[in-house]
Amino acid sequence: MDITVAEGDIMKFAGSAVVIPVKPKGDNDDHLNRALREVAGSYYHDKLTLCRAVMPSRCRAIHLVHKPELDLPVGDVIFVIDDLAQPLRKTVATALKEAEEQHLGMLRLPLLRTGEQAGLREEPTGTAAFETVVALREFTHYSRPRLLRDVTCVVNDAETAQQLEQLLALSAP
Repeated sequence: MDITVAEGDIMKFAGSAVVIPVKPKGDNDDHLNRALREVAGSYYHDKLTLCRAVMPSRCRAIHLVHKPELDLPVGDVIFVIDDLAQPLRKTVATALKEAEEQHLGMLRLPLLRTGEQAGLREEPTGTAAFETVVALREFTHYSRPRLLRDVTCVVNDAETAQQLEQLLALSAP
């Protein structure tokens, strides 16, 4: 699996899917959810609400298929339930597993819990980067993904991109 880092607007990077974190219940008004609403309207969030109403509470990720009329470069959306009581690496691993199970080839992954969405427990950027890299390396080593072949970690600034790249280089097999 190829893991790269990119800086910019995650909604503008082509891929099979983008990961969007959502809270276990309700209020999902962070910058990533707002960005998705800007490019897709309420389509994905309306579907998310319907899915949550019928899915078991133990469900940790919801994959929604791309709506062709929206013409989004990011393709499908994987809403990953980000329970802040759980370690960040578990949330990242859930998103990766869902992408593999859904036969997605290219995933766009934001650095979770570093922005306003974190709410109760914001991670320092270095900690979030470390936890993300650990989850990526563990997934690659233990799950041996066959279908998910490209993960791009998309961040907002050059300093964070450099941190992630250094961690990936240091942890390379």
